Amino acid sequence: EFVSGDGFGLPSPVPDMVVQGRTLPEAAAKWKDILFTTGAKAHDYLTVIIMDYCDYGSLVRPILKGMFRPISVSGSDREARVRYRALLRTAKEIAQVSDGASLAHPRCFKQGLEHLHHLRVVHGDLKPGNVLLRGSRVDVRGFNAQ
Repeated sequence: EFVSGDGFGLPSPVPDMVVQGRTLPEAAAKWKDILFTTGAKAHDYLTVIIMDYCDYGSLVRPILKGMFRPISVSGSDREARVRYRALLRTAKEIAQVSDGASLAHPRCFKQGLEHLHHLRVVHGDLKPGNVLLRGSRVDVRGFNAQ
């Protein structure tokens, strides 16, 4: 189950329906119910964000698991290096434009923010719960930040 880390839970009813094997018409019917409930009328605007499915949840998950936490003095040097590199790689994915070769997905967090800023939109709520992760079988961390 998706946990946003801010208490709001699943951002949309549609992913649940897809996971439960419901059809697109059923998902559309749910949106129709939502529009009716919110009082939407003809010629009203509705903003819908379509994005990649991030199956690993948010950055809250690895933080709570202690992935980036420094290890005790009794821990191995290798484990300390792995944790430090996981922290640095995650920070790079969030803060820099990726080179596209080392990451499974060439777009990154910074490019998205730059696009919003170009449109004169400020995100205003940057936090681990808003950094979504996609599972990766080739990355030792098990995910890539999106």
